[in-house]
Amino acid sequence: MIVSKVRQFFRDLPLGSKLAGLSNLLVLAVVLALTLFSIRRERATFRQELEDQATLMLETLPLTIRDQLYQLEIDELVDVANVVGDNEMVTLLKIYDSEGALLVDAQRPEPVFGQVSEPLGESLIGLDAEEIVLNWEPDQLVAGRSIRLGNQVIGAVAIGLATEPLDAKVRGLTRQAALIGAGALIAGIGLMILLAREITTPLSELTEIAGEMAGGDREKRIQREANDEIGQLGSAFNTMADSIKQREDDLRRFAAGLELTVAERTGELQEKVEELEKTNKALDIARKQAEEATEIKSQFLATMSHELRTPLNAVLGFSQLLLAGTSGDLNEKQTDKVQRIFRNGQTLLEMINDLLDLAKIEAGRLELVEEPFTVQDWLTGISLQFDGLAKEKNLAIAYKLDDRLPGKIVGDAVRLKQIVVNLLSNAIKFTDEGSVTVDVARADSKQWTIAVSDTGIGIPAHAQEYIFDEFRQVDGTSKRRYGGTGLGLAIVKNLVLTMGGTVRVKSTVGEGSTFTVTLPLAEETDDKEG
Repeated sequence: MIVSKVRQFFRDLPLGSKLAGLSNLLVLAVVLALTLFSIRRERATFRQELEDQATLMLETLPLTIRDQLYQLEIDELVDVANVVGDNEMVTLLKIYDSEGALLVDAQRPEPVFGQVSEPLGESLIGLDAEEIVLNWEPDQLVAGRSIRLGNQVIGAVAIGLATEPLDAKVRGLTRQAALIGAGALIAGIGLMILLAREITTPLSELTEIAGEMAGGDREKRIQREANDEIGQLGSAFNTMADSIKQREDDLRRFAAGLELTVAERTGELQEKVEELEKTNKALDIARKQAEEATEIKSQFLATMSHELRTPLNAVLGFSQLLLAGTSGDLNEKQTDKVQRIFRNGQTLLEMINDLLDLAKIEAGRLELVEEPFTVQDWLTGISLQFDGLAKEKNLAIAYKLDDRLPGKIVGDAVRLKQIVVNLLSNAIKFTDEGSVTVDVARADSKQWTIAVSDTGIGIPAHAQEYIFDEFRQVDGTSKRRYGGTGLGLAIVKNLVLTMGGTVRVKSTVGEGSTFTVTLPLAEETDDKEG
């Protein structure tokens, strides 16, 4: 909100104020950048000089006090500390023994021999012979090193150097930048006032004339002899004004002709509207006829379902009775004929069921029953249906169930079984040797998959594009050899799409095929309140 108000305030400022403000901001930015650069450079130079000075002092001071430190001549160490401490740059000077205990502190006039160890002293005692530690603090640089006699550590020394000169120099640069910035700001304001007048005066004139033209006076023009951008703008404005006047004259003439054309077109449109009304009435009649035809089709399908299945079930029933109850009364030739009747009857029943299911799907009359079912029992029922057929063809069928699947899934178990039965029937039909696998797995938290794989004849790449179309098989040879209507995969596809899933095929000729169905995973939830 605040940013929007500031932006609107800037937009509403006069052009001269905007130019002055922007130029002054640019000057201040340049001055600030130069100041920051100078401060940064001075700080880096000073820090380097202070580190060099501390390093030099730590290279000479240990040579001065090494013998006194080794012999623990505290008074002489105090004298050296006082001499060094008189330097106004030195803010700290401490001498430690070989255990890191404080012996001498330049800030105390008396010796401190016998004091307990300090962390600083202990850290310095452990340094290598030539190692120097530099530590920057807010107001000083603390440096230190160990002191050795041969390979023996006999103590350590720490020295602090003040950073106040740097702070004073930074304050001076800041004051200098402030003075330069103020001067530049004042000069910039004066120059921008003059420049703004030179720019805004002709623009104000242009604004005034534009307002008069908007009020209806099309004869006003800009009178400016300069050839700068403002002068070119005035010339362009004059050209635009001439063009507007010419366009208005043309529009008046065009409007007169347009009124006549509109009247003619209105009459034609009225005729078209009357024709469309007649067409809409015809479409309504056609729509009603189509709805009646759909209803008749549905009634026909219901009637055919009963009329075809009833006698066919009787044929299948009597065939089973002949094969099961009276097989001893039939000779081998008669038994073979009855078995053919039974198999052909089953094939015909499957074709009728497929056609009726496909018709229901296309008519949108297929209803899914969403109920929880146990995946293990559902898969076992499928396996019992196909074990006998697999043994007849000497095929091995493997059923795999993912342990990650929930115990119960909510869905239409009957239609899901129909999907797998169609895929498994195709797999066994087109596989003469090898194996068929049904793999039920959990894809992720929201989906599960059913994959039916075989080692059969495979599907050519070009045929995979239409394999799910109705009444389509790979070729006529397959249809004659293996039979079928070509509806199984079309029903599978339509059922899967109705359930909100997808189906895809991956196949290589001579190696086999894999049909993978991916469906939404709906787990059974316990809604009972504890």
